[in-house]
Amino acid sequence: MDGDAETGGDDDAGALATDLANIERAVEVPLLVLTSGLKVRRFSQAMGQVCGLGALRPDVAFAAVPWSIEMPRTAESVLREVLGTGTPASFEAHAVGRAFDVRIVPYLADDGGVTGLVVSFVDSSGQQAMHDRVERERMIANE
Repeated sequence: MDGDAETGGDDDAGALATDLANIERAVEVPLLVLTSGLKVRRFSQAMGQVCGLGALRPDVAFAAVPWSIEMPRTAESVLREVLGTGTPASFEAHAVGRAFDVRIVPYLADDGGVTGLVVSFVDSSGQQAMHDRVERERMIANE
C-alpha cells in the first residue's frame, strides 16, 4: 500500500493503528484477541457485556476470565481446535435473559500462519426469544 491518498501518508503503521482504534470505538460487539497460548492479547471495551472488565487485562488466561455469561465446558477445546485447524467455529453462551453466539476465527500472521484467535460475542437474545416463541406456539398447535 502506498499510503493514504487524502493525507499522502507514508506512515502506514500509524494510519493502521488509527484506523483500528476508530473501528474499535465504532463497533459495539465484544471482541477478544487471544494468543496461541489462549491468553488475552487485546479486547474491546464492549467486553464489559460478557465479563468483568476490571479483571480483564493482557496475559490473563481465557479460563481465568471472570465471565458474566455461562461458557460451555467445551469452550477451550473449541478454541484449541480452531488454533489447530485454522477453521472458524462457533458455540452459544448464555446469561439470564441473554444469549450470545460466540464466533472464533484464526488470527493470521502475514505469512498466513495461525498465531492466535479473534473471538466475537454477538448478542442473539432477540433471535432466541423469537425461536422460543415459535416453539411454544408449535407446541400449543400440536396439543
